[in-house]
Amino acid sequence: MKKIPAILMCAVMAMTITACSNDNEIPYSKDKDKESSTVSDNSSNSNENSSNSDDGGSSDSITPDSDSSVPEMPAAAESDFQFTDYKDGVQILSYSGGGIGDVVIPKTLGGKSVVSIGENVFAHRNGITSITIPDGVTEICGYAFAYIGTLKAITIPDSVNTIGDAAFYNCVDLVTIAIPDSVTSIGEGCFFECARLTNVHIGNSVASIGAVAFRNCNELVNINIPNSVTSIGKGAFMGCGSLVNIDIPNGVTSIGEGAFIGCSLTSIDIPDSVTSIGNQAFASIFSLTNINIGSGVTSIGAGMDEGAFEWSYNIQATYKGKTYDYAHINDLYKEINGN
Repeated sequence: MKKIPAILMCAVMAMTITACSNDNEIPYSKDKDKESSTVSDNSSNSNENSSNSDDGGSSDSITPDSDSSVPEMPAAAESDFQFTDYKDGVQILSYSGGGIGDVVIPKTLGGKSVVSIGENVFAHRNGITSITIPDGVTEICGYAFAYIGTLKAITIPDSVNTIGDAAFYNCVDLVTIAIPDSVTSIGEGCFFECARLTNVHIGNSVASIGAVAFRNCNELVNINIPNSVTSIGKGAFMGCGSLVNIDIPNGVTSIGEGAFIGCSLTSIDIPDSVTSIGNQAFASIFSLTNINIGSGVTSIGAGMDEGAFEWSYNIQATYKGKTYDYAHINDLYKEINGN
């Protein structure tokens, strides 16, 4: 797998029982080709999955809700799907139905509950504007909804516990997402380059935010990090230029390399639970003036062009009662790292 460049950083499976995997590389450009393979058809038809060309915080953000006054739309036809037995139900392998407007995924296929949306199932299906995932689905695999440039809304039920790598990569029209309390992890690059994503609610069971999960979400304004989160991955919020406020809860232990590089934060409190801050974690944030570093931090990115606060020239960082300006930031690194 290609390494994440400098400051940062699934293939449809050829098995009878298909599982989400991380074999595919998280894409870093729209032109990167992705590996594909043919899968067996467990439905009555042998339709091919069409692939279209790619078109090119705060804690009071949105929360999941339902409106019982809105009539349910009919589910897509079973013949539109290829699927296979998986765990205690079926996994969807491909979709060949209508590519325009709203898609409602059926609750059952072949008389069994749909429990998994496989890799690449809806990828590149430009024209789809909304997708409803039925209750009972427990996992959304990598790239499942990637490159749908027209997708504006998606409903994730509270049965889902895993959202795979790059699941919504480059869904540039997606504005709002509510991740239910059932979800325990957000995969690498999950919402990477969702350029118009503005509001994100993360449920209270998420333990980790994967590398580059929200990278280049340029219009992201409101997002909460719940108390359940213990790690913020490499480049998780890199390039979120509209992100002015973020609360890091007590319970987070590590902030990854380049996690907030290029954001527009003005101040930040790092709780005592944090023990490590990666290289360039808060780099190139020219608006950042005040940062309070918890006493639990014992490791911080340092060195030439690698410092946690590199190029954040207006910083005033306080650690254990002493304040350091940018001119003396290396003294702060030495104090924390013990050298």
